Amino acid sequence: MQAPDPRVAELVGQLPNSDQPDAESKFTGPPWATVEKMCAEILAGGRERLVALVGLLRDPSRERWTSFRAEYLLHAIALYVGARERRVERRLFVETLASLIGDAAESKAVRTRLIEELQTTGGWGALDALGGALLDADLCEPAARALVALRRGAAGRVRAALPKAPAACRAALAQALGVLADAEAVGALIEILGDRNREVRICAVWALARTGDARGIDGVLAAVAADDGWESAQAVKAAFLLAEKLAAAGAKQEAARIYTHLGARCSDPAEKHIRAAAERGLEAAE
Repeated sequence: MQAPDPRVAELVGQLPNSDQPDAESKFTGPPWATVEKMCAEILAGGRERLVALVGLLRDPSRERWTSFRAEYLLHAIALYVGARERRVERRLFVETLASLIGDAAESKAVRTRLIEELQTTGGWGALDALGGALLDADLCEPAARALVALRRGAAGRVRAALPKAPAACRAALAQALGVLADAEAVGALIEILGDRNREVRICAVWALARTGDARGIDGVLAAVAADDGWESAQAVKAAFLLAEKLAAAGAKQEAARIYTHLGARCSDPAEKHIRAAAERGLEAAE
């Protein structure tokens, strides 16, 4: 990080520190018109002043830190640049924060804060940086959320990261692909259906169902037979979701296959509600 900017520190110092002396800040601040002027002045200083502001952020886990004024101003700028007429400023903000995500000199807490602000603003200039963060066990979840918020171009980054990601990242990545309903990820999701981690398997099954792709049928139905009751229950819900999507897309034969399997597989008296739902779905698919 560069040397502190006295003017940036002065602007941050004008913000109230907390609602009560020695209490944690609740992000309450001055009137928005006042904050807008601060935001405009920071942005007028270009990348250098934004980097200086980021340099004032702190990792709250490393010390007793009750002053969140720098975080407040950074978030205010993220909101300020969201206005349609501030596209140039938004691009500057996004590209600057994106360039700092991979800075190992910054704590993971600060880098997480930067990712969260990128989730607020959006911006294609952050795609590559967020995609790289998906491979970091500490940053993958916020990065996945930010990419999901971006939508356009996000699925490709998440899909590319999944085969290379650490085990701790796979559930978040599978979930992101499910939210994005990325049909191109079907093969990669099928690959992790046998993952050792139950949460990864559950997320993968749900994501396959969200794609509405018939290639996921075998994997989803196999998961219904899981020995773990919770995992099996989640797979049943995913199977119904996949069947509904297939039926809505006109693939009634494939949907009927799922309903027939569920009706036959769930033979326990306690599962009569599943059989009844499968029968209704089968009737609708015929």
